[in-house]
Amino acid sequence: MSLILANARWAGDYLLSVPECVANDLDGVRRDFYAWLDDEDDSHGYREKIIEGRPRKVYFMDGRDDLCGAEVFVAWLNGVVLRDSGERAAILPRVELYESEE
Repeated sequence: MSLILANARWAGDYLLSVPECVANDLDGVRRDFYAWLDDEDDSHGYREKIIEGRPRKVYFMDGRDDLCGAEVFVAWLNGVVLRDSGERAAILPRVELYESEE
């Protein structure tokens, strides 16, 4: 497994654990992901849209508009790219760092 940093725009950066095959072809995997996301003939239910009054794009599925790109990317990796593989991608937990007040 490898670690990659995914920028989810407004939601910040996420550290992902992905199989070596994904990390070694990240540009190709990213292109395939955006092609899948933008394919309006696909019934996956995910779409990227701009909501009026919000300065960012959001992903939504089944009425949810709070998904970040990292969540959608990992779901796609596991459901499409890694479907027949024993390996799975995951978002690693975030660690909040606070500066000491000393």
